[in-house]
Formats: sequence, structure tokens, C-alpha cells
Amino acid sequence: MFSETFIVTLLVAATYGRVLQVRNSGSVPLSVSVTGQDDVTVLTGATAFVTVPDDFSGSVTAVPVGSEGNDVPRTRAELTLGTTGDSYAVSLVEGFNLAAKIVPIQGAGCTTAVCSANLKARCPVADQVVDALGVVVACSNSPLVFSTVCPKAVVTAGDVTNVYTCQAQSYLILLG
Repeated sequence: MFSETFIVTLLVAATYGRVLQVRNSGSVPLSVSVTGQDDVTVLTGATAFVTVPDDFSGSVTAVPVGSEGNDVPRTRAELTLGTTGDSYAVSLVEGFNLAAKIVPIQGAGCTTAVCSANLKARCPVADQVVDALGVVVACSNSPLVFSTVCPKAVVTAGDVTNVYTCQAQSYLILLG
């Protein structure tokens, strides 16, 4: 009986993987991209539940709906999941377009990774990415500004200081 229950439990875990909760905490609908998944629209205040493999390694990014084709730097919620532990970070290495926060769910001793500031408002002119109307839609990597304003985010390649480790059941990713 024990071995049958154990096998069924393993099959259920292997079939379903892990669920990432992606919440739009901003003021406009977002087109959310998750590595290896189809893009999904998440309305303001809504949450999308995305199932990923237990060994998922990739990122979650978003842009306002209607600007999916624009090649702008994106804030990245990066995760590497595993059976013995996970690592995760808010990455600004490629730039910033939205505030982001990664909150481990049902994990012991876990830290929240976050960049909640609006870096577009503090972006040096030389690093600003503007749309056709001249509105700043993103900020290219600006390590000095980013590290000062978002000290819990990864801002340069190779920076492991703000890559957190944890063993959580799931993760809530807030974007916007």
C-alpha cells in the first residue's frame, strides 16, 4: 500500500510541476511572457497561474498590452527551480520597464527579491527608451542608479549578491 501511494504521489508531482502566480499590480493590462510558455494577458489586479516543470529555469517578463512587438529592455523575474532548492532574483541586467517582486510561498527562511521603485522616473536621459510620443517606457541598464534605488535586485552580469535561494512550494511574482 505504501509503495502504491508513493508512486501515485510521484506521478502527480511529475505531471503537474510547480505553479507560478503572476499578479499584475500595475494600472494597465500586461502581456506576460514566461520562458517556454505562451504569452498571457493579465488584467490590472488579476493573477495568472502558470504551471512550469519542477526543473524550470527561465524568466518572467511583461510589457503593457499593445506594446508586445516593441523591443524594449525588460525587468526580469528569474527563477531556477530544483528538487533540493531554488534560486531566484529580480534582474535589471538588461534594463527596467516595470517594478517587480518575487515572494516565496510556503518556504522556510526565504527572502523577497524586489525592485519596487519606478526607475523610469529616475533614469538618466542617455539610458531612457522612449516611445513615438516621447514617453519613457524603459530604462537601459544604469548600474549606479539601479543599485542605489533597488539594492535587492541584480544589476550587473555575474552579480550573485542578490540571487536568493530557498525551497518554496510556489512563487508569487508581482509585476507593474
